[in-house]
Amino acid sequence: MKKPTSWQRRKAAKLGLAPAEVQKRCKKKKSLAGPAQALRDACKRAKDASAASRERHRLGQPPQPEDAALAEEYSQAKAALRRALEAEAREKAAAAQKTAAGTIPAEPASTAKGAAAEPASVTPASTGKGGGGTEAAAEAPPPPSKKELRRREAVERAVAERAGEGGGDEREPWTCETCGVTILVRPDGRARQQHLQGKAHVKRLRAAPATAASAGAPSAASAPATAAAPAAAPAAAPAAVPAAVPAGVPAGGGTGYYECKLCSCTLASSAGALHEKGARHRERVQRLAAFLRERSAADAERPLKPGDWICTAASHAPQLVYANRDSCCRAGCGRARAQGLSQSEAATMVARGREGGA
Repeated sequence: MKKPTSWQRRKAAKLGLAPAEVQKRCKKKKSLAGPAQALRDACKRAKDASAASRERHRLGQPPQPEDAALAEEYSQAKAALRRALEAEAREKAAAAQKTAAGTIPAEPASTAKGAAAEPASVTPASTGKGGGGTEAAAEAPPPPSKKELRRREAVERAVAERAGEGGGDEREPWTCETCGVTILVRPDGRARQQHLQGKAHVKRLRAAPATAASAGAPSAASAPATAAAPAAAPAAAPAAVPAAVPAGVPAGGGTGYYECKLCSCTLASSAGALHEKGARHRERVQRLAAFLRERSAADAERPLKPGDWICTAASHAPQLVYANRDSCCRAGCGRARAQGLSQSEAATMVARGREGGA
């Protein structure tokens, strides 16, 4: 027998055991690994060999001639490992059943509680002829574990809730026409509100502004045509309250979205105030304020005209673009007039930045 290694000696000192005992346990653990460990190693080697093939498939690159063979080898290794693990689990369950069936008759001198529970397990095994009871006990399924019981309870609760039987669940399906998804919404509308403030919904609203009004509210999609006149009133609201809303940012409340033309970003409306406190936004507001001060000093030489707009791209300092141009005149910018700020919008944004800094 080989001498214990230094690692085994340290382990023995830590556990308070003899080094030979730790060595024996390590050997027993290796022997228990058996063929399953060999199959697991083979599966890992096949997976490592096919890693490059999977990466090419993920990147959409053309396959190589050996990719199919590597994939087939990896699939076969996984199937063999799965079969070995299933067989090992079946063997362990059968051994546990046989052990339980063999120890039940040898417990006549147990406690009163065990004696009371004994007839329930011994009676089925003793019925039958020619030892049939022992075979029946060996073939009986093992009792479910605690983990399996918890899983069954969770599934039953989920099914009961989905069917409306688990404590008065009043969820109703709601469909967002902008995203094309259907979710279950409780009477408080919390799930619907979370969806309307999500990044994916806001991104689709920005891509399809024509349908933003119908998808922003839960009942706007099914509202009758007679409500068109009242709905036209909020469209002019941003112009009436320019001081309460950031320049160029629609006032969506809890169901709209926040668009900052200065930083070229769109967020959920609830994140607008937090964005305005950010360091990058404040820095760009300061650059815009400095530009407006310079423009006010140069107004006498080159007065502003109606329709002039300010390009606020992050790649260069703010600069004036004349009304006869629909895109920025700086080379390589390419920002359109709709992405820029008018003089009043820029002044409002600078004023809001000063209020937030104070």
